[in-house]
Amino acid sequence: MYAIALLTAAAFADPLPLKGGAGVFFHAGGTFMNQPLENEVDGYLVPAQGWGGFGPGGGLALEFRAFDVVGLELDIIRRTDVARTTFTLSGVGEYPFEARQPAWHIPVLLKVGMPTGVVRPNLVGGGQFIIPGDPSNTEPDGIEIDVTTRSDAYKAWAFGLGFEFVPKGLPIDLRIPLNLRGAYNTGVGNSSAERADYTFFGDTISAIDYRTVWQWHASASLGVSVFFP
Repeated sequence: MYAIALLTAAAFADPLPLKGGAGVFFHAGGTFMNQPLENEVDGYLVPAQGWGGFGPGGGLALEFRAFDVVGLELDIIRRTDVARTTFTLSGVGEYPFEARQPAWHIPVLLKVGMPTGVVRPNLVGGGQFIIPGDPSNTEPDGIEIDVTTRSDAYKAWAFGLGFEFVPKGLPIDLRIPLNLRGAYNTGVGNSSAERADYTFFGDTISAIDYRTVWQWHASASLGVSVFFP
């Protein structure tokens, strides 16, 4: 009888206060990779350099929240991933190089935030899927090395801090989200051999094919969203 009473009460209770939201945002993202710890390939020393760069983008955010405290967010971001580096060849010189590629970034995030106030901070964490397009690169001038780039889809751990600005007195539930987020790819190796394919002619590098699967991502975004009860 007690179980029946609980089920009856739950059936007539108020529904869970859920709301959904949708928004658009401008996105600026950074792409980074540290210098490999090991730069010996097939017994030869190769250039060991870090990478870094910034590219613009934009996207769409979809959210579902309970009590306006805990939610699930899905972002669909289109941006240009840009990374630059410099070849340092002993006794030869330094040669700048840039790789860029359009990419879809799709974070799936658990969000926890403050439910009230004009400024509402929040924290997010989850996973991010990166689906890159065809990469392009600038050839280093002055060296006889064929440099190319290639990329595959990969995933990363995502995390971040955000703030929602909620104007008062509007007829709709409009919000202005400002987000600072990062992502870390655990699948990047620590050696040069894991990050690129090298071709040698004798003891000289003749070609390098880099994997533009980046280790770190950082981004800032500013947008507008509307929520519906």
